[in-house]
Formats: sequence, C-alpha cells, structure tokens
Amino acid sequence: ALCFSTLGAERVTILSDGNVGIGTTGPEGKLEVYTATNHRLLVKDGSTATALYSQQDDDSALDLILGVGSTDVMTIQRTSAVENSLYIKAGNVGIGTTVPGALLDIYGAGPQLLVRSSAPATQASLMKFPHAGYENWYMGVAAGATGFKIYSDTETSALAISAAGIVTLSDNLIVSGTGATTIAGNVGIGTTAPGAKLEIN
Repeated sequence: ALCFSTLGAERVTILSDGNVGIGTTGPEGKLEVYTATNHRLLVKDGSTATALYSQQDDDSALDLILGVGSTDVMTIQRTSAVENSLYIKAGNVGIGTTVPGALLDIYGAGPQLLVRSSAPATQASLMKFPHAGYENWYMGVAAGATGFKIYSDTETSALAISAAGIVTLSDNLIVSGTGATTIAGNVGIGTTAPGAKLEIN
C-alpha cells in the first residue's frame, strides 16, 4: 500500500488493488471517504458556494445534498424509518418507496402531498393540469383559505366548495345513474341561500 500521512497519521491510502481511501486504511471501493465528523464529502465551487456534500447527522440518517452556499437545493435522505426517502428508477421518482410505479410515486402515512402558497392571504395554493391543445385545469385552495376550487382557463369557477361546505357550480348539474341521489339540506335553484327544502328563484 502507498500511504500519505500528516502529523503522524495516515490520511490517504492507495491499496495494491487500486482502491483509494481517504480517512480509512482499508477502502472497500475505488474511492472510500470516511470521517468521524459530520461532512463526509464536500465539493465547492469557489470559496463559499457549495455544489455537493454528504453528511451523517447520526447513526440513523445520511443525507446527500445539492446546494448553493448555505441554501440546500435538493436533499436525498436515508433514515431508519424510511429506507429511501427519494428514489429514482427507470425514469420514475419515488418518495417513500423504492419501487415507484409512475413518473411520481409518493408513499407514506398521513398527508402524502402538500401544496402551499408563499402568500396564502393573496395567492391560491394550486395544482395545474396542462393538456396540450386544450385548456388548462387547476385545483386547489383559494386565496385567503376561502374554499376549494376546481376551474379551467375559461371556467374560472367551475366548482367551488366554501369553508362552510357550500358547493357552487358555474354550469349545469347533471346527475346520472341508476342509484338514488340524496341531498341533505335545502336546495336552491337560482339562489345561493335557499330558505326551504327547494327554493326556485
């Protein structure tokens, strides 16, 4: 083996099989980097801008982070609770799963997807569904958390559900099928505040 030392301690080791170890005298791969401290690998662009680094917070968490300066742009984290928090396989991206079955597959307990606006008082929290050659559709919470909306580029209020549970349609309501349809409460046609079981205005 070929070793490079400083202050009496081996820092870099090159074994006869060509494996290179930094911080270890027994590298098991072509390049193995080991340290007892947090950062294991750090790549910088210039003096302060970090391009890539990995870190181990404790025995159960290992992060691979892409970032700029002190800002983390993307983090891939492995913990004992979720074996692979982010996994890319055959073009599919899995979050919480190692076998993503679609372009994006999210698996886990509780809410699986959070969509949040940076200014919820004035901006809606939306998901956009573009369709080439046709109009776009949107779904999400209206600004000010006034309700949930589903709409398109031309139908700006196709379906709206208020915080009080009031459902508003901008077009006709068509109910089809052989089963029974039950509406609990008052029904208004031409009015948003029916005062009887059926009020037509």
